[in-house]
Amino acid sequence: MIKKILIILNFILISTLVFSSTDKLKIYTSILPQKYFVEKIGGDKVIVDSLVKKGMSPETFKPTTKDIIALSQSKIYFTIGLEFEEKFKNKLIKTIKDLIIVDISKDIKKRKFKSEAGEHHRGIEDPHIWMSPILVKQEVKHIYNTLIQYDTNNKEYYTKNYIKFLNELDELNNFVKSKLDKYNGKVILVYHPSFGYFTDEYGLIQNSIEVEGKEPTSRELFNIINQTKKYKINTIFTQPEFSLKSAKIIANAINGKMEVINPLEYDYINNIKNITLKIEESLK
Repeated sequence: MIKKILIILNFILISTLVFSSTDKLKIYTSILPQKYFVEKIGGDKVIVDSLVKKGMSPETFKPTTKDIIALSQSKIYFTIGLEFEEKFKNKLIKTIKDLIIVDISKDIKKRKFKSEAGEHHRGIEDPHIWMSPILVKQEVKHIYNTLIQYDTNNKEYYTKNYIKFLNELDELNNFVKSKLDKYNGKVILVYHPSFGYFTDEYGLIQNSIEVEGKEPTSRELFNIINQTKKYKINTIFTQPEFSLKSAKIIANAINGKMEVINPLEYDYINNIKNITLKIEESLK
């Protein structure tokens, strides 16, 4: 244990020298959409990496000593309210004294997870706040304020990019509304309930197969199939990092199909557009 701590401290010392040799802010985020947000505002003035890489899941992600070493070479770490972050932040605070940790989910009212019957699940908060372009405008405000605070020389540059990105988010919001407004009140079925902020924002209802990380029981699966038939759902939306077993059973039972949509894609604007078009197609 002592040896591991010494290794980490040694890397922190080295990273201080590395950081001083570049004018760019070295930044870490938890997930790829955040990386996209930071790079949209920071442009070529920042170097950004994400803890949760492509193909990984925040629900099962466990930070390692290697991640701590990587963060020791950074100036800022933007969190977003994910479960793994809390214990990890405490460890970082003790280990890397100079790391600036900013939670971009602060001041956002979190929704609660619901079952396919609309029941709340033990007050568990839904962390997928980036799935609403409107909420993203609040999130990126924290990013912008942090960048201009710790890199005042580039304030004008960050401000220009920030305003441009806000306009792009407004355009994205208008695009989604133009496609989905006519389907107000319609139900979509997803495997993992990642899309609640999106469906809440655009007047849809999200039903999920899995909640709290668990596959449905046989009885729950039977109820989901009945609900799916009731709402005349013909598409089950799955995510790359989760099992397809239950989704396949339901798709076969309703003679439907499965479509992959991924809330963790890096290219946020295009990803939300693609998700919108797939949902629109499923509701026609």
